[in-house]
Amino acid sequence: MPFRNHPSNPYRRGGPIRRPEDYFGHTRARRELVSLIQNGRSSIVLAPPRMGTTSLLNSLMFPDVEDELRGVVTAIDSIDCTDRIREPLDFMRRLGRIVNLHAPDARLDLAQTNPWLLADAILDVIADSTGYWVLLLDNFEALATFPADFFDHLRACTNRSRPILIAATHVYLEDMRLPTNGGSPFGNNLQVLTLGDWTDEEFDQFLRTTSQATQVDLRVYDRDIRRLAGRVPSFVQHVTSKLYDMAVDSRVDLAELEAETAMDLRDTFEQIWNSRTLRQGERDVLVGVVYNNPPPNGPGPYAKTLMRYGYLTEDKQIASSLFGGYLCRSIPRILMDGSARRAMVAGRAVSLPRKDYDLLSFLYTNAGHVCTTEDILEHVWNLKIQGPSEATMVYQRIRALRKEIEEDHKRPRHILNVPGVGYRFENYSQGG
Repeated sequence: MPFRNHPSNPYRRGGPIRRPEDYFGHTRARRELVSLIQNGRSSIVLAPPRMGTTSLLNSLMFPDVEDELRGVVTAIDSIDCTDRIREPLDFMRRLGRIVNLHAPDARLDLAQTNPWLLADAILDVIADSTGYWVLLLDNFEALATFPADFFDHLRACTNRSRPILIAATHVYLEDMRLPTNGGSPFGNNLQVLTLGDWTDEEFDQFLRTTSQATQVDLRVYDRDIRRLAGRVPSFVQHVTSKLYDMAVDSRVDLAELEAETAMDLRDTFEQIWNSRTLRQGERDVLVGVVYNNPPPNGPGPYAKTLMRYGYLTEDKQIASSLFGGYLCRSIPRILMDGSARRAMVAGRAVSLPRKDYDLLSFLYTNAGHVCTTEDILEHVWNLKIQGPSEATMVYQRIRALRKEIEEDHKRPRHILNVPGVGYRFENYSQGG
């Protein structure tokens, strides 16, 4: 019999937490940020997409934090750097509206067209305040194309703690290639807080508190939730949301739950996989785990980062079966990095002679299409076929290449013969 008189689904799917009663997890990170603010220090919050950075920033404006910072902070407010902020003037006007809201006597002229004059007026108001102004900058990487003088202003602000900046980003600042110094606009002066998955304690608190609030005890599915979602906040929220709906209707079907959440989270997994927060070495480790092909010298520091994000367990397995399933189905066995002239086979770099790499690259680029022997000679060796010797050379290089990249070079699945014509390259994934 279905449950009656239960509240509507309280679990968040697809969006950040904006209400104090919905917030769970990352309590240690929040305590650390509050401590930094109390000491007048700016900081960077780094995390992959969907790890809860926006929810964390929102939580710094909740009443309990407001009470804790009373007497220390004059105002705390946020700016989403992806929200119609295309140039420095947009940013300064947004900041000016915040100042006018919290200090109405300032009466800043937001019609000002010179961003630096407006910035100076804003900083004068902030500098005259007795407490700190805290500016939460979400999706900070969206400002990477702004001119150098914009970041000079921000760096000066952090040096004076006027205002305090908490900048959340999905991109390592040194990789943003900012115009100030070719890297981070703040140098190495700011503490970087790397946000990862929930701790066991935070995960348990989430299930315990939500179960008590809804009177639908999801703790009995603790192991199933961990298997499917690991402890990544957005994964857990999505799985528990689906599970709650099933439990309320008394129709919990774990196979259906897995199939539906795998489909629903596909865009999330693609966003994570393509995020610039993931280093290439971290992607290589994940692919190696999927193909049971770990690096010969161990996974090294990349695995530690992946464990901190909650993508790997301590025994170097994919923590979420949903994310692991996505990788199995979606990540091809062979990946080519043309800029680095690097071939990755099942997560391992393969060292190829120059022409063998060029041959594989040509076939890879034309995957699914038949490449004739004449095409291969022309594009790889810049030769025309004159007789059987040229065709024999191509065949020999194909045979050598198969020994390097195929699971069984005698039964190739990547480089296929097309009798009487040439060859066709096909890629495949672990799950395909």
